[in-house]
Amino acid sequence: MSGLLSAKPKLKRDENETIKKRSREKKNKEKPKQMTPEEYAQMLMDKVNSGAHGIGHKKYVKFLAGKNLFYTGGDMHHATERTRGRMEIIVRYGGNLLPKYDESVVTHIVTDAQIRPTLRALGLKNLDDIPDHIPTVRWSWIVSAIGRTPSAAKGSVNVRMDEVWLHAAFSKRIDAGIPRVRSKTSLKGKAVEDSDMNKNPVQDDGSDSDGNIEEPLGAGVQPSAPLFGLPATSHDQRPSFKQTTPPQQSTTDSQDPLAEYYPKAKAELDSEWSRHVDAEGSDLASDYEPIDTPLPKRGWTCDNKDTMKQSCANQDIIDKLQELMELHKSRPGEEDRWRVYSYSKCIRALRHYPRRIKSFTEACSIRGVGEKTALKVMEIIKTGQLRRIEYENTDDIKVTRLFQGIYGAGVYQVCSCTKAELIRCSGQSTAFKWYAAGCRTLDDLLAGKGGIKLTEQQEIGIKFYDDINSRMPREEARAIFNSIKLIALRIDSKLVVEIMGSYRRGKSDCGDIDILITRPTDDGKTHAGIEHDPHPFHNALRKVPGVLRQLLAELHSARILTEDLALPEDPNDLEATYRGLCCLPGVYSKRRRIDFLMVPWCSRGAALLYFTGDDIFNRAIRMKANVMGYSLNQRGLFAGVVRDPHDRRVKTNPGTLIAAETEEEIFKILAVPWQEPHERVRG
Repeated sequence: MSGLLSAKPKLKRDENETIKKRSREKKNKEKPKQMTPEEYAQMLMDKVNSGAHGIGHKKYVKFLAGKNLFYTGGDMHHATERTRGRMEIIVRYGGNLLPKYDESVVTHIVTDAQIRPTLRALGLKNLDDIPDHIPTVRWSWIVSAIGRTPSAAKGSVNVRMDEVWLHAAFSKRIDAGIPRVRSKTSLKGKAVEDSDMNKNPVQDDGSDSDGNIEEPLGAGVQPSAPLFGLPATSHDQRPSFKQTTPPQQSTTDSQDPLAEYYPKAKAELDSEWSRHVDAEGSDLASDYEPIDTPLPKRGWTCDNKDTMKQSCANQDIIDKLQELMELHKSRPGEEDRWRVYSYSKCIRALRHYPRRIKSFTEACSIRGVGEKTALKVMEIIKTGQLRRIEYENTDDIKVTRLFQGIYGAGVYQVCSCTKAELIRCSGQSTAFKWYAAGCRTLDDLLAGKGGIKLTEQQEIGIKFYDDINSRMPREEARAIFNSIKLIALRIDSKLVVEIMGSYRRGKSDCGDIDILITRPTDDGKTHAGIEHDPHPFHNALRKVPGVLRQLLAELHSARILTEDLALPEDPNDLEATYRGLCCLPGVYSKRRRIDFLMVPWCSRGAALLYFTGDDIFNRAIRMKANVMGYSLNQRGLFAGVVRDPHDRRVKTNPGTLIAAETEEEIFKILAVPWQEPHERVRG
């Protein structure tokens, strides 16, 4: 992305040159013949092949050489002026412009259109019909590289191109074109095949492999076999997975710095090389002193319980970058989403850096910190402030962040729409829609300004806004829990009632209260509701309410539960979730968020692990299980899971349950050292 700004004047000159040339042609010739995009692309390539076309002049750096690009601007019938100009720019910088889409030839699809026009140009019905090895990128991908080309290029010049995922045209295909990691031996074989391609020095784009398909992670390996061990890599190499011994024999060699971000984006299945660095490579300056002690090996986050015990030498820098990241997180745009992703990686790198950063060059040398971020780091070090925070904290962000604190609003709107409309609606923030309707305060929302209609849950969220968004002391959470547990055990003395979340992790304050309820089944009973016939000779069945239904009624009567936010579809089910507000009875106290989670006795260990957290620890241990061929969720640890080789998030066979009753057995199978809840804090 760093080349986008500098690319604008160069791109403007290129487009101006094209326009001037066309204006001269208009004076001497009649109006250009109308052509379809396919016809115009074919004409350009015919002229280039015959050596008669001037746009392939040697003065331009051919950074697109070796790439077979199909471009569409979404034109209905004839190629517009913009489409023609951009096709000429592709050819000018050495790209092989394909008149027709051919999946066996094309390496990149460049589009300025939405999904439907793009599919029409490709002759396809669905984005899934595009092979995974072909990325679909926006025009900005080429623009960013133009910004890095020198004004007067002499000889061979390397031009770094952005990672393709940074310019993904469609979120569904973010990971398209990113080579799947493969075994070390297969990479050696591929190195021979690619040797001829590497002879051209201007093809280095730092992101893709010119359309070569990489073997998907886990392909050719039994699903239950551990895929373990990431060799350490330098900043300009792509790591490779290799199958090694089971985790019981070696756990320290497994490396995946993106493991804790796996559920948040498709790119989290990519290796460490997929990071985006916004600075050109450079030698270290003399003011940088190499670290005397070796950097610690980066294993699984869940394996190292000492991670958070060490003080961070750059905590003040992390705090400011975290504040900036939260501002970007409040925006619904795709670009801001990737900034959040990049800042999260940078913050993690800084958190594990063993000493205080002293110079710009040293900051740039840290894996995951680009040139622009390094400038921000130095500003924080020198001034203690970051001006970018003030710049990003605009009025719309202040208002929408206020709105996002309303229970039931969330960041993304929940709406009922068709599949076609869902793509358009899913990224729209409810808070930004309220802002666009003219609302600026909570009172505006309650008044229905701009035609806003609130749900019952949102009205409750506004009424108790300050209560819900404030943290409660640990003592208050304990008092509420003890009152609830007492009533629950009166209903059924064999119930197991546990408080989870941040309270179980030993935090001094809590955002909400999470309570797990289950019951041993040795007497043939459960906490679920049952149906029985009180008179064997009659057909009238009577339903006995389950524990949750009885508990909710008792807690409302005791004025511990005050408002219901989300009721389970069937509170008598073995698995059910309730969300509401509660308070300490008999005294004036704030409303507090509370969740009840009813789980089967056989799943109690997995559920306890899942709902204890923290989030980073949970993501890390689930990712480790995934890489080892297992699947871990709140119901248990499953082996023999078969995954789609093209999308490892999709399970074609859910596998067999092998552990769920205790946390200890899950830790043992995954070779994670046992950690008490207070030792699982990673964030």
